Amino acid sequence: MQSVAKTHTSTRHHSSRRSSHVWPWHEWALEHMEPAKAASILDLGCGKGHMARSLITEMGPYGEIVAVDPSPELLHEAENRSQSDIERRIQWMMGTHHHVFYPDNSFDRILTEFILDAYYADDILQEVQRLICDRGRVVFLCYGTPTNHLARFAQHLWHWIVSYHRFVGLPSRNFLNNPIDIQQLAVLLPSYNFQVISSQQWLGGFIYGLTVEYHEANNAIKSDQDPTLIR
Repeated sequence: MQSVAKTHTSTRHHSSRRSSHVWPWHEWALEHMEPAKAASILDLGCGKGHMARSLITEMGPYGEIVAVDPSPELLHEAENRSQSDIERRIQWMMGTHHHVFYPDNSFDRILTEFILDAYYADDILQEVQRLICDRGRVVFLCYGTPTNHLARFAQHLWHWIVSYHRFVGLPSRNFLNNPIDIQQLAVLLPSYNFQVISSQQWLGGFIYGLTVEYHEANNAIKSDQDPTLIR
C-alpha cells in the first residue's frame, strides 16, 4: 500500500512539472531528452534557462547541466530565476554555439534551442558532434522556413514579440534571418553520424524538433534517412 501511495504521489508531482510548460515543443523536447537517463546535459542557446531548469529537476541528484548562451542579459535573468538548490547546480556559461570550452565526448545529451542558422549549421553540427558521446542523444529545436499561411503568421507574430521586448528593454533572443528547413537539416545529419529517431512540427512548420542519436563509427549511418521519421 505504501509503495502504491508513493507511486501515485510521484506521478502527480511529475505531471505538475510537465504541465508548467507553456509551449508544446518544450514538452516534446523534455520527453525526448530523457533527462532521468542522463549523467551530463548541454543546453545550447539556453536563453532564460526554462528548459535547463526543467531538465535538471528531472535528472536526479547527481546529474550535471551546462547551459550556454551568448547573451549576458539572458544568462543573468536565467541565473536569477534559478532559486531552488537543484536549479543552482546548473552551470551557466556565456559563449558562442560554435565552440564550447569542454573536452570531446563530454555529454550524453545535448539540446539546441533555436540556434541553427542555414549559414552556420555545419559549424554548430560539427561542435555538437565533438561534444556528444557515442550513442548519445541530441534534440534540435529549430525555426523552419515558412511555407504556408499559419507558419508565416507565426513568424510575423514572433518577430513582433521580439521587437517589442527589445523596445521596452527586455532581454530576448536574436532573430534567425536564415532558418534551416527540416528537410535541409535531415540531409546534413548523416554527414555527422547522426541518425534521426523522431521529428515533430508545430505552427505549420514554423517550429520543428528533431531527435537524433550519434554513432561514432563512420559507417554507422546511411545517407538515406527513413523518410517516415521526417514529418
